[in-house]
Amino acid sequence: MSVTVGASGDYGVTTGTRTVRIPTTGSATLSVATTGDSTDEPDGSVTATLVDGSDYDLGATKTATVAVNDDDLPPVPVVSISRVGAGAVTEGGSASFRIAVTPAPASPITVKVSIGANTFGAGGPSSVTLSGASRTFSVSTVNDQADEPDGSVTVSLVSGGGYTVGSPGSVSFAVLDDDDPPVVTPVVSITAGSGVTEGDSATFTLSAMPSPTSSLAVRVTVSASGDYGAATGTRTVTIPTSGSATLSVATTGDSTDEPDGSVTATLVAGAVYDLSAAKAATVAVADDDDPPPGNSATLTVSVEGAETVSRGEVLEFTILLSEAAQQDVTVSYSLSNNKGMIAGLDYCVPPAGGRPDAARCWDLGLPWDHDYKVGQVTIAEGEDSATLSVWIPAGAQVPGKAWIFVRLTDVEGAKEISSGIAGGEVYE
Repeated sequence: MSVTVGASGDYGVTTGTRTVRIPTTGSATLSVATTGDSTDEPDGSVTATLVDGSDYDLGATKTATVAVNDDDLPPVPVVSISRVGAGAVTEGGSASFRIAVTPAPASPITVKVSIGANTFGAGGPSSVTLSGASRTFSVSTVNDQADEPDGSVTVSLVSGGGYTVGSPGSVSFAVLDDDDPPVVTPVVSITAGSGVTEGDSATFTLSAMPSPTSSLAVRVTVSASGDYGAATGTRTVTIPTSGSATLSVATTGDSTDEPDGSVTATLVAGAVYDLSAAKAATVAVADDDDPPPGNSATLTVSVEGAETVSRGEVLEFTILLSEAAQQDVTVSYSLSNNKGMIAGLDYCVPPAGGRPDAARCWDLGLPWDHDYKVGQVTIAEGEDSATLSVWIPAGAQVPGKAWIFVRLTDVEGAKEISSGIAGGEVYE
């Protein structure tokens, strides 16, 4: 007889019509094989239906069904997370996320959520329950008043019972700080460069900590010891955003021996900066000149007047040192008179140890405050004076009385002229 085999479910049943022979015993067995697998699926069945034939009749029970039960456990749901939307969030804002589950659970599952450590106070649920294929939730951040670097927040799914964490299992979003940085007042200090020799520039380094965000004008007062031509007073030094600047103070070189000196730079307080403890610095300035010979640094020169003479005689002026010279001293002088000698040769300066010479005689015809006829007298090393002789020729015309004056004008080998004018009277 013919039997049609049908099936529900995916169990590998061979369906269709097949022939079953019933022996003389009056019964036979039909076996329909099913296939086992590892896939969880709904239970099914196998149905056998008798087909009418010409040599047999069908009874009332012509169809029979055998249930086929699935023996596989349902799959563990796999969960993943994704960001809803894109772009950074400014602190105080929120970011949305979606948890998806595959396959959709037959009953609600609860997925654990972790929010990574952050400086923005980000918070959200510690778990999310899904009844369907996905669910959305939010993580919020806190708006504070503290300036801080921009950062990010990471939201991760945590393994738990009834599900497996798939990929991606975590997702991050950027968070932007919206607070201005605090105003920091720079602290300014000054340091000195190495010592210098006169004629070189003394240098100082001004530093600001932290470095200013824009150029910083700092006032500095410069003072000096010694005579080295340093320009003193207050000036302004601009410190750029690099945080340091150099101040140069020029000195002047000369040929005078003098004590060493120094240049000092002192920071002046300002409204937009503070001063450190190192607010003044000093650079030494060294003299590079040899000391003067002998006692020339202390020696002084003066002149004494001559005794009264007549025509044909010699006025003798004494040029004195404050002490015996340890080197030759050369004194420059000029001669003049207070009343014009209107005829003849008025006076002569004879050569040392010699006699008057007309070639060395001159006429003084103007008042004494006009200096005339200059010369020099040398005081030898070891001596403390010299004589300047002025001969009045016998033929000089003296209107009554006249005065001849000696004015000391310069000195080499001594410090200074202490008393530089003296006179001698001449009678007719």
